[in-house]
Amino acid sequence: MASGDSKKSFQKALYLAIAFVIVLVVANSLIKIVSNPGNLLRPRMDGGNANLVELDTGETALIKKKISGFWHCDGVLSRQYPFLSVSDRFELKNNGIFWRVRRDVARLQSGDSVDFVTVMNGYMQPYYKSKTNPDSIMCQVHFIGLVMICGKDTCYAEHTRMSTDPKKSVIPDILRTKVEKGDVAADTVWDVFMNASSFFIEGRPYAAFDTAGSTLPSFFPKGSVKLIGKISVPECANTVSLESSVKQALLRDFAGLSVESRTQEGIAKTVDTYYRVMFVENLARRATSFRKGSFTLSFAVDKHGRVSDPKVLDAKPLNMRLNNDLKQEILTWVFPVCASQNSLVVATIPFVY
Repeated sequence: MASGDSKKSFQKALYLAIAFVIVLVVANSLIKIVSNPGNLLRPRMDGGNANLVELDTGETALIKKKISGFWHCDGVLSRQYPFLSVSDRFELKNNGIFWRVRRDVARLQSGDSVDFVTVMNGYMQPYYKSKTNPDSIMCQVHFIGLVMICGKDTCYAEHTRMSTDPKKSVIPDILRTKVEKGDVAADTVWDVFMNASSFFIEGRPYAAFDTAGSTLPSFFPKGSVKLIGKISVPECANTVSLESSVKQALLRDFAGLSVESRTQEGIAKTVDTYYRVMFVENLARRATSFRKGSFTLSFAVDKHGRVSDPKVLDAKPLNMRLNNDLKQEILTWVFPVCASQNSLVVATIPFVY
C-alpha cells in the first residue's frame, strides 16, 4: 500500500474514533437529562417563585422576635394525608433556636393506629417573605439534634454536640459544614404565617401556650427533650422515617382485613387515602427536583391484595428514572384480601404533582 493511502486510512480511523467518543459523551448527557430533567436547572431555595423577596438582616431579627414563644396544636388533621393527625409542641427562642416535639398518629382502616414521634432541636432562619402577604414567611431550618420514636424503638438521625463554652455558638459550625459539603445550608424549609391573631406552621394552626400557670414544666412530654444528645440513643438506620413506619403499618393492617368485592373504584379510594400523596406525589417531587408534571398509573390486584404488572402511562414530562421508581413503589403496595375475587382487577389512576 502506498504511503499516501496508508496516511488517509489512519486519518479516517482517527476521525471515526473521535466521532465515536463524541457520540458516547452526547448520549450519556442525554440519558442523564431524560432520567432527571431537574438537572437542567438547579433549584433555588425560593423554588423560583417570583412572589418571594429575600429578607434583610433587620427584618430577620424582628421576625424571629415576633414568632418567639411557646406554641402548640393538638390532633390537627393533615391537609396532605387524610389518615394522619398531628399534635405539636414548639418553643421558639428569639435568636432562632427552637425545641420541638411532634407526634404523628396514622389512623388505619381497621381502626388501629400507629404513632411516630419526632424530637427536634435546631435553628430556624427567616429567609423569604411574600410580596403580596408580608406575614407569610419561608424559613431555612438546620437541625442540631433530631430523635425519632416509633413504638418501642428510639434512635437519632441528627446529632451535634453543643459546645461547653457558653460564648460559642454551634450555628456557624453547622452552616460551615453544610457549605463545605456542597449542600444548600438548610436541612429543610418551613412555611410560617403570623399576624396579630393567627400563627401557622406548614399550614397548621397553632395556639399560644399559657406560660403564666404551673403547667409550663409539662409543656413537652416528660424526658423527651433530654433524648437530644443522649449518648445511649443509637443512630437511626436509613430506613427509619414516618413514611416507612406508615408503610409497615399498612402491610400489617391490610393483611388482616377483607372486602366483599374488589372494584377499580375501591382500589382508587384506598390509593387516594393512603398512597397518593405520601408515596406517589412526594416521590415524584423528589425525583424531579420539585418540578410539576403528571402521569397515570396502571396496575393489577389479585385476591390476596398483592399488586402486579405496574405501568406508567401518559407521563409528562418524560422521566425514565421516575417511571422506574414509581413501578418499584407500586409493587410494595398491598390491599385487603377479597375471597370472592376470581380474576385480577386492573386499576388506572391519574396523578398530578
